[in-house]
Amino acid sequence: MAELVGRYLDQFLAADKVVMAFPMWNFTVPAPMITYISYLAQAGKTFKYTAEGPVGLVGDKKIALLSARGGIYSVAPASSAEMAMNYVKNILNWWGIQNPVEIIIEGHNQFPEKSAQIIADGLEATTKAAAQF
Repeated sequence: MAELVGRYLDQFLAADKVVMAFPMWNFTVPAPMITYISYLAQAGKTFKYTAEGPVGLVGDKKIALLSARGGIYSVAPASSAEMAMNYVKNILNWWGIQNPVEIIIEGHNQFPEKSAQIIADGLEATTKAAAQF
């Protein structure tokens, strides 16, 4: 297991750019994503503790976060329940990554009559972000 964790950590640290794609499941990310993040969250590698508090060691690595959620969670009243993107961004911030690119496709289940357009708009935003990434 330690070898697997080390491989994932080394791969992440060596990458110039990282894309993380995940849906929102039950208000957070799927279990495999939590496991992956747990593999990367290594004191002395991605962050360290100091007398002044934790310090990120990764620097401001270029990261794109792609997420989909069937409902609208970017505004109240549901925004307080959104823990997928917030969780990932908080972890990245802990590691010193301040400005990930965020692309969110949301509402395609809540508004099935608009789902094709919502998805098309999200894919267009993803394509534009990729061109600048």
